[in-house]
Amino acid sequence: MSRKLAEKILTKALIENSYSYFDYGDWLGLKLKEYRLVAQDINSPEEINLNRLLENADPPILDGVDPQNIAKSALLHRNSQKEINDFTINPDGSLSLLFDQKREISLITSTSIVDWHWCLNKSGQDPYHDYIVACFEAGKIDVSA
Repeated sequence: MSRKLAEKILTKALIENSYSYFDYGDWLGLKLKEYRLVAQDINSPEEINLNRLLENADPPILDGVDPQNIAKSALLHRNSQKEINDFTINPDGSLSLLFDQKREISLITSTSIVDWHWCLNKSGQDPYHDYIVACFEAGKIDVSA
């Protein structure tokens, strides 16, 4: 489908909107007012530096079950309830959300061994149950009919 149509739908759903809740399990979900963004994984340019700080924390904080998700969760929490000012659908199909002060969280497409990467829907379920805009494979954006 057309990236232009996807951009139009995402503009309506995301710009000047914020997520009030997130969950992080087998995949992550962001709850916006009317919509949900779900993704297999995220990253942020700030993640590397935050992980460096957390590596030296006393008491240790990266000794949990999924230490790679601790910084991601902190970044998600920090950006919760902040308006999404802009977004970009990147050539690889990842979706970058831009917040105030040039903060960025990207719903990435580099996760291995998955059959979908991210989607916008109303249910918060995976895109095989419900999607409006989705990225099932890197570089390709689908819009539901």
